[in-house]
Amino acid sequence: MADGEVVLKFTVAPQTIRNTNDLLRFFQRVGNPDANERRTIADAIRRALAGSFANQGSARGAWSPLRPRTVAERIRLGYPGQRPILIRSGQLRASWTQRGHSDHVETYERTRGGWRIGVGSKDIRAGTHERGNPALNIPARPVRYLTGDAERRLQATITGVIRGMEP
Repeated sequence: MADGEVVLKFTVAPQTIRNTNDLLRFFQRVGNPDANERRTIADAIRRALAGSFANQGSARGAWSPLRPRTVAERIRLGYPGQRPILIRSGQLRASWTQRGHSDHVETYERTRGGWRIGVGSKDIRAGTHERGNPALNIPARPVRYLTGDAERRLQATITGVIRGMEP
C-alpha cells in the first residue's frame, strides 16, 4: 500500500443478497401477470368503459345530443327518445363492456417494456362513434377516453394487483 492510499473493501451482506433476489423475483412477477391478475385489470377497464355509457360521455366531454330525426326514429321503433345515447338494444354497450360478447375484444400482449392489456369492441358501429362520420352527419361520441375518476379507479386496481405480487 502506498503512502496516503486508502483501500476500501466492500462485502455484500447475505441479507442484501436476499433482498436483491426478492426484488428481482418481484420484477419478474410484475412482468408476467397471471390470468387472474390480467382478468382483474381487464374487468376494471370494462367498468371504466361502462362509465362512459352511464355518464353519456367520456373525458372528451358529453356526447352530442341526438338529432331530431334520430329521436323520432328511436321512438317509432319503441326505444326511448333522446336518451340514453348509443344505447338502443344494449348490444353496442355490451360489445365494449361484457366479456364473452361476440364483438367484445380483450387482448394481452407482452412488450419489450412489460405488457399491455386491451379491452374494446369490434362492433362496426364502435369505430364510427369513436371518430364520428361527417359524411353521415354522425358526431364523434367516444367511449374509450376515460375520465379522471375512471383513470384513478383503474390505477387503484392496478396498484392493488401489483401489491398482491409483492414477495
